[in-house]
Amino acid sequence: MTGKIVLSSELSLKLDKVLQRLRQKVHPEGIILTDISGQLIAAYTKVKETNIENLAALFASSMGATIEIANEVMESEGFEFNLHEGKQTSVFISKISNSFILAVIFQGSETTGMIRLFTKRACKEIQNLVEEFEQEVNNNLKPTLTNNFSEELSKQLMDLFDIKQN
Repeated sequence: MTGKIVLSSELSLKLDKVLQRLRQKVHPEGIILTDISGQLIAAYTKVKETNIENLAALFASSMGATIEIANEVMESEGFEFNLHEGKQTSVFISKISNSFILAVIFQGSETTGMIRLFTKRACKEIQNLVEEFEQEVNNNLKPTLTNNFSEELSKQLMDLFDIKQN
């Protein structure tokens, strides 16, 4: 994705609700939702000094490397997630479709299995929201050109320049 993502306020509210439920379930240090290119979509962090934009870009890079690793080891479906375990802090990074990344930063005291379970549920909800949004956008697009566009354009140009039609 090269352009900036613009979300409707309705979709933003729905995404916020999903992330809020995830926060309540796993008590993370941070949650970052980004697109695959690293553009920040939504974030929450307890640590005020955290550079969220840098983290979003790093998570996207990490997932990009994971995708390439999957290709090299001939894992046709790719890997769904990365887990970076530290002594005090760990990060669970999950791919949503091929377009988004959800990262959960958590303390070592949290159970990794629970983080994984609730993050995967949130990813499924986000994927459903995005698919619903894309469907709605596609349904609302109206063709701007009619079948007789050329004829109409020709007629208007002739009228504009006061040219007589044969």
